[in-house]
Amino acid sequence: MRRTGETVFLSVLAADGRSMVYVDKVESGHIIRYAADVGDRRPLHATSSGKALLAFLPVGQRERTLKAVTLARHTERTETSLSALRATLAEIQRTGVCVSVDEFASGAAGVAAPIFDRDGRVAGVCAVGGPTDRLRPRVRTLTADVKRTATTISAQLGHRTSDQHPAWRSS
Repeated sequence: MRRTGETVFLSVLAADGRSMVYVDKVESGHIIRYAADVGDRRPLHATSSGKALLAFLPVGQRERTLKAVTLARHTERTETSLSALRATLAEIQRTGVCVSVDEFASGAAGVAAPIFDRDGRVAGVCAVGGPTDRLRPRVRTLTADVKRTATTISAQLGHRTSDQHPAWRSS
């Protein structure tokens, strides 16, 4: 995913189960870029990585998590309604990808897709983050790149294509 020219992240659910944490990154060479450090945490409800994780958690765990997190507003675009967030999570499950624009920080966007382990559980997320103005015109291409990368990493973890969510199967 280095060819995107944007910052690329791998994220997992934090140990507290209420946020996501960056575990690896390849930083963009652009002067203006999405910056975060390995170990930084972000809210589940206001980031592409967080929502991609939430969407593919087992139903019971997802519901417990949704009841435990505070849907704090970070920008005008942050989803703070539980019903709206649930609808977004359903859409992410359907498409296999999350696009977030200006939800955690104004001017920042992200595209994220879940990574599955050999048992079909969400193990983490790969994402591309960058300035909204640069990402928005490339959302289609970035979506395809992120999904392809997530599929590749999932396969390396032993996940079989036939086990994948319908949104991940090739057309």
